[in-house]
Amino acid sequence: MKLLFCILMIGLYFSPCSAFFWSKQDPIEVEIYSVLNGVAKEAEKKFNIRTIGTGISSPGWVLHSLSLDFQVERSLTREEIKTICKYTACLLRDRANASEILRKQMFSYPFTIKNVTVCLFIKSKNGDRLFDPEFCVGELRSGIYEFLTREKGAKCGYNNSYEEEFVE
Repeated sequence: MKLLFCILMIGLYFSPCSAFFWSKQDPIEVEIYSVLNGVAKEAEKKFNIRTIGTGISSPGWVLHSLSLDFQVERSLTREEIKTICKYTACLLRDRANASEILRKQMFSYPFTIKNVTVCLFIKSKNGDRLFDPEFCVGELRSGIYEFLTREKGAKCGYNNSYEEEFVE
């Protein structure tokens, strides 16, 4: 009888209807990913880029920052990197600030550009790595643009890093 009960419980746990019994999504978590995914989809359409990651920093469910990572398959100039990062970061900041649910969870309201990160991992049209002098990574983090290049023979790391202050 115990064996039958155990088999029944395991079957219920792994069945498609188990979502009804076991998973109640946190509204804060749903809102965070709704904001991140909405901004990511809009940036994908506008700039022909692909989202490869999302992130949050929220120790103890206190929201400190949000981030989006994209892959770009064409070389970009410094100005193109700045345009994509600025548009996406400002949109992410504005959407986070507009959310009543997130506003209550923010470490400091309103979110500023220092609370969002947008990172672009750049490859050639063929999907190959780009080498100096072309940028292989461009990002806006904590209100600072960073542009990175890689040496042709380097196995990892970047040989040049250029920084610029964000100006709205």
